[in-house]
Amino acid sequence: MLLQINNLKKYFGGLKAVDDVSFNIKRGEIVSLIGPNGAGKTTLFNCLTGVIKPTGGDIYFHGSGKKMKVTGYRPDKIAKAGIARTFQNIRLFPNLCAVDNVKIGRHAKTKTHFFGAIFLTKRYKDLERQILENSMHALKFVGIPHKAAQLASNLPYGEQKLLEIARALAVEPALLLLDEPAAGMNPQETNQLMRLINKIRETGVTVLLIEHDMRLVMKISDRIIVLNYGRKIAQGEPGEIKESPEVIQAYLGEVQHV
Repeated sequence: MLLQINNLKKYFGGLKAVDDVSFNIKRGEIVSLIGPNGAGKTTLFNCLTGVIKPTGGDIYFHGSGKKMKVTGYRPDKIAKAGIARTFQNIRLFPNLCAVDNVKIGRHAKTKTHFFGAIFLTKRYKDLERQILENSMHALKFVGIPHKAAQLASNLPYGEQKLLEIARALAVEPALLLLDEPAAGMNPQETNQLMRLINKIRETGVTVLLIEHDMRLVMKISDRIIVLNYGRKIAQGEPGEIKESPEVIQAYLGEVQHV
């Protein structure tokens, strides 16, 4: 087991954005979180990554092999524990080049000292060289090493999505959360993304993603979890979810291309 979510809740006044949700994720799985807009998917991601604090419930992470309660941790502590994410709306540093965007992700995993940065000690230079090598490896992994020196703002939309994934991978996570990674992508880019997600899993990284592209979800998911109005209404293998009357009524009936 890698992740355990027990009775997670997030209320905003009278709005129950996440309402008593529980599920587990095993190591090596690709799990999709689906549901209508406003179902609570991104709010759940925000609770998992420390962007917001849950109203109730517990989150346990086994990234280091030991059970760690990470409920309410700060985002930096969550990242160091081994959970990384991308965002529904791309959050890059547009005026930095691609490799510098990835280096920022890697810096979250490393320790630097003020003294070393000021005096450019050998230890600091060695660390910076390692960070650069790691960042270039991440860019190569997602297929855009040739864009390392280009400003993030000058990259096509699909490559900006890949850059954000590279930055998350630079943290060397055990669990990668992808928030609508295929949004805005054309069919060719979506096929490339599917191959990349499977490639990520092959490295030993577990993947949890929010996605509305049901073709992608049904092709790559080991399991699917369905939310509606903040509550979990179903979970199971793709075939089971596709045939669930409750899921069809709540969501899949609106998605004709499944």
